[in-house]
Amino acid sequence: GFAKKVLGTVQKANVADLCLYMTVKSVSGGSWDYIDADYFDQFPGIKATCESIADDERVKAYYASLEK
Repeated sequence: GFAKKVLGTVQKANVADLCLYMTVKSVSGGSWDYIDADYFDQFPGIKATCESIADDERVKAYYASLEK
């Protein structure tokens, strides 16, 4: 919920969390025209939420499976 996002940790991600993660990952990767890659640096709660999702073992396993 909202409190977990403000604190920067996600114990159980939902679809909205994953959509946020993918959007931030895409923007930060420079994939969006006219939006600076560091745009989300001004939102530490969002960045922390995304880092929490990126640290999830299931997310790591998914990205590892793409490298094969």
